[in-house]
Amino acid sequence: MDDALSKKIETVALEVRRKFLDIAF
Repeated sequence: MDDALSKKIETVALEVRRKFLDIAF
């Protein structure tokens, strides 16, 4: 997998998790 793409996916995953936590709590 492309390293830049991997990093982008990781960043998006963190943002989604943060938004989910904001909604959950």
